[in-house]
Amino acid sequence: MNNAVLQKLIYMYQDVHYLNEKVGMPVHFSDKIEPIPERTRQNYYKSMSREIQGAAKFYIDQRDQEDTLRPDEVAKIITDMPIYAPYKTCFIQIETIEAVMNVLVHAPEEEKTADTDEQIYYITMIPYVKDEQMFTHDYTHYGYAFHEGDAWIEKLGKKGRAVTAADYTYWINSAFEEYIITDPDENGKYTNDSLEEWTSIASSVFVTLSILLNYPEITITKDVKGRANTTDGHMKLRKFTHSTLASRPSYEHKTLKLDMYGNNDASGNCGNNRSNGTAFHSVRKHIRKLPNGKTTFVKAHFRGSKDVGIVDKDYNVITTKR
Repeated sequence: MNNAVLQKLIYMYQDVHYLNEKVGMPVHFSDKIEPIPERTRQNYYKSMSREIQGAAKFYIDQRDQEDTLRPDEVAKIITDMPIYAPYKTCFIQIETIEAVMNVLVHAPEEEKTADTDEQIYYITMIPYVKDEQMFTHDYTHYGYAFHEGDAWIEKLGKKGRAVTAADYTYWINSAFEEYIITDPDENGKYTNDSLEEWTSIASSVFVTLSILLNYPEITITKDVKGRANTTDGHMKLRKFTHSTLASRPSYEHKTLKLDMYGNNDASGNCGNNRSNGTAFHSVRKHIRKLPNGKTTFVKAHFRGSKDVGIVDKDYNVITTKR
């Protein structure tokens, strides 16, 4: 993760001057309505801080343009590709030379679209521009439904085209909806260019994560050092002697190699039946390849023993073209 940006994002609710001076609004956020009160904004970012800290975190390094997929490569990859969130709450950070895109995704399993029974994702985005050292946010999260390439649109282009994973329907789902300038046409379609670009970028961040999760052969991983064990279950230790710390479970941040098909689990099981020598850790929702060649989803779950240790996983994903 870009920890410097992450720390600013997590703690900025504590300083109202920072919110006033270092958090701007995009063009589609109206300045003709009474400003959101400072206390309301602080409570909003405090709630978001808690969500980010509790989310599974994915970092995607796109500072090297040579290791970024081109639009034509993305178009080939996403055909019939499933879009999914590996956890119910995910924090995705994509870093480029100019900016850091911070995107929070909620995927409540019980929420589906009424007409197509597609999973609904709630996505909010807070970009950080490096040169200006400022965040931008519209105090809004959006509902998204992604369409997985099983339809043919006759009227798009001369011959029509297949719907891919990049096609989506979105809508505003926010307590501050009146601040968003939509400029709807006679059919109710949003036509505000800033809003369209904003929601397109947020969607692109989520789709990029899905690409890297679906195709681990185009990713590599990078190890990061763990952090010191000074707390256990959010309870501070009163003694910091070697014997005291040695008796406590280890607590570490870890970067993992993305293994989409569970090839490292020879037993093929997904329950808490690993040996007691494995530290307690979460297993993200993933695709498992069955012996008959078919694939199925394995829900997010936990494995291991807390007596051995606790592993808090942040995923550090780096794209590379072969």
